[in-house]
Amino acid sequence: TNLKFLKLFIVIFFSLSVSISNAQIISEDEAYQLHKAHSDSMKLAFNEQKFDKFLSHYFQQLDLIPLIKSKDTYLFEYYMSSGYTFKSLGLLKESVKSYKDFLNYYHSKAPELSTYDKKQKIGSVSYAYSSLGNLYSKLSYLDSAVIQYKNNIKFTKVDKTVFYPSAINNYGLFFYLTKKDIDSALIYFNKAYDITRKAFPNHHLNGSIRDNIADIYIEKNKLIEPRSCIVRILIFMNRLYIRIIRAIPLGLKIL
Repeated sequence: TNLKFLKLFIVIFFSLSVSISNAQIISEDEAYQLHKAHSDSMKLAFNEQKFDKFLSHYFQQLDLIPLIKSKDTYLFEYYMSSGYTFKSLGLLKESVKSYKDFLNYYHSKAPELSTYDKKQKIGSVSYAYSSLGNLYSKLSYLDSAVIQYKNNIKFTKVDKTVFYPSAINNYGLFFYLTKKDIDSALIYFNKAYDITRKAFPNHHLNGSIRDNIADIYIEKNKLIEPRSCIVRILIFMNRLYIRIIRAIPLGLKIL
């Protein structure tokens, strides 16, 4: 194990040394092309499960980023995909860093974005906040998780798209799954459902929230036994409906 970490340290140190040296002599366009090349190499290393090479390319990318100043779309996608990739690898702290970099970059660029571009990025920003909340929960940094879930609610409330009740629902899931506080969870589920059914009556989020509320009521043992069977059937039908709605646009098989 110590040898493995020593090897990784050497890889990282060498990668940083090379990237710093390169960053001092190349133009923005060269940095952009080199950054893209590293991304392609990272995908290959990831697929081949050569994680030392994956990290080597990642750290070489980092020093190139300050040189890339006019490729906003590319950097937005880079930070977001890095967060997702590191999370899938189980590198939760690196995933946190990537999502925080995404949010910092967004907020630094927000004053320059058009109203249309801001609206286009609401979903991505909300996803980043929600992901940070989830990651902090897994890392047992619960106070930090609460901050990110609240940031998500505050951010999405401005435009009040469907991401707003979704953010409230996610906060409810935090109470339900992480804090095991079903009373608080039910408050947020009901609030999210009230907003969604009024503002977005045909959105599949309604089914997801109803599902969460039903689970809470079953756990609280508020249903008498005969009625419980009927409710469980309705829950199953509700979940099947959600799967159908999500799968049809993608042409997927339902069962």
